[in-house]
Amino acid sequence: VALGVFVVVLVGYVFTLAPTVTFWDAGEFIATARTLGIPHPPGTPLFVLLGNVFGRLVPIGEFAYRTNLMTAVVSAAAAALLFLVVVQGLRGWRTDGPTDRRSDGLYVLGGALAATLCAAFTFTVWQNSIETEVYMVATFSIAAICWLAWLWRRARGTARASHLLLVIVY
Repeated sequence: VALGVFVVVLVGYVFTLAPTVTFWDAGEFIATARTLGIPHPPGTPLFVLLGNVFGRLVPIGEFAYRTNLMTAVVSAAAAALLFLVVVQGLRGWRTDGPTDRRSDGLYVLGGALAATLCAAFTFTVWQNSIETEVYMVATFSIAAICWLAWLWRRARGTARASHLLLVIVY
């Protein structure tokens, strides 16, 4: 289901993707990703490197379109990770009173899907997902750390737990 969320969100972003340079910082980030330059402070070196690699490896459209597409892909991946985190959070939630165990999955998946789509298509997230901007790479990092923290919690006491903590710290 998380893969389906990724595809749905990505399709929504690609249909509304900026075809070229947009206002504010996007032009600066596109230029520095192309030339491996240094944008305004704090410089965002990881974003510049990711933009450069993605822009060179994906042969679709102009460089500005490719870096816009990179942001959309990373943002859709963040939405898929958010979906996984919300599913895990809803699995243990119950109200008082009798519940139908067969419908738990529907409420969990439906609730996680609703939360994810609302988050992915709020104006600020959508706007920063269809242009070259650093915020969605940061959002992906946060979502990945949250998912890895959940995996670490499940793996506590095993040899894998320390490896997950190292990935989180990295």
